[in-house]
Amino acid sequence: MGLDPQRTLTTAIFLNTLAMFIKIAGGLLSGSLALLADGFDSSMNVFTGFIVRRYYERSRKPPDEEHPYGHQRYEAYASIIVALVMASLGTLLCATTLHNLLEASSGEVKHIALPLALFSLAVNSICMFMLYKAGGSSLAIRTESKHLSIDVFESIVVLIGVTLAIHVSRIWDLIATQVIVGIIFYNIYTTLKEIREYIMDISPGPEILEKVSEIISSTKGIKGFHALRARQVGECLYMDFHLIFDEDTSLEKAHKVASIVEEKLKKNIGKNVDITIHLETEKDSTP
Repeated sequence: MGLDPQRTLTTAIFLNTLAMFIKIAGGLLSGSLALLADGFDSSMNVFTGFIVRRYYERSRKPPDEEHPYGHQRYEAYASIIVALVMASLGTLLCATTLHNLLEASSGEVKHIALPLALFSLAVNSICMFMLYKAGGSSLAIRTESKHLSIDVFESIVVLIGVTLAIHVSRIWDLIATQVIVGIIFYNIYTTLKEIREYIMDISPGPEILEKVSEIISSTKGIKGFHALRARQVGECLYMDFHLIFDEDTSLEKAHKVASIVEEKLKKNIGKNVDITIHLETEKDSTP
């Protein structure tokens, strides 16, 4: 059984807020730009966490007069905002790191950076695991979970960079920061790909369509079917198809059979299925 999404998002926001203050303060005290960058990334996690939580709640609102098909696409909107914030932070960090490299920035990274880097790794790992367990079919929560999974890798990079900066050269701290920038932009790329699939109403996959076909074909009273198509929008699956009946089948009987098919589909595929069924006779379906 998965974790409650809203409660998990609230917990993740709290942990990231705590981590943000500790890492930013630690970066300033220790002189580590990589740790400071990780702190700024945590501040972004706090902001995007609020965004995701807000639009996750909105996406679960039932259909209304203005949105008769529901509000699922609010999740895509939230993911776009997250991607824009990541792009802004990545650009800022890239400019800052390049400036320090060109200026041949000197100075040492203090030992206090090490325990703070370990703390960062622990917090990001806990948050990522919680959001992964709570994500399900939510695009916004999956986006945030993926963001935090990248943060775990970022924390490992920071830990390595800080360790080498303390014992070898400060240049490793700047290199670690630039690696973080690269990770952020890669995360933006993968997020935009997922948003594209979400707003283009991607097919639920051949296994779902095969199951639908089997259910329809096994229902008595149906001569056949055609024009089956389906699209996935968040947790909802929309599908429509044409059922073919004998010419002597009454409209009342055809409706009863169509209702049986609909009940079977919702029972076997899920309750969040919106089905449109068209009724035809063999004569109507003949080209």
